[in-house]
Amino acid sequence: MEPIPLRKMIQDFWINFVQFLPELITGLVVIIVDGIHTFEEVVRSEGKMPMAFVSNLSASAMEITVHYWVYLPGTTVSVLALKSDIIIHTLRVLKKASMHIPTSILEIKNYPPELIRKEIPDQAH
Repeated sequence: MEPIPLRKMIQDFWINFVQFLPELITGLVVIIVDGIHTFEEVVRSEGKMPMAFVSNLSASAMEITVHYWVYLPGTTVSVLALKSDIIIHTLRVLKKASMHIPTSILEIKNYPPELIRKEIPDQAH
């Protein structure tokens, strides 16, 4: 008997938030899971339903972890391509809901003009 072509997928999303509200988290989880349900390859059976939950909190962001199963029998669809499509779709859904993925923090220093070197020194070796 050939094994069933099922694969469990896990994806983490960090989301910025201004104010911690339980209903906000519940709404986000519903938005993410509903978005994943739009893919026909995602399994929707007992014990294998997509789920999302808050797995980490920081001062201004939360990490939502998503678990879902995909079924790819005799298909040419790559698991990684499908995962990428689901991530992109989830990002679009979050953007539409005005939720933002945090960006890297850049440090900007404000030096007085007299301390800024105007010329780049020769780099003789």
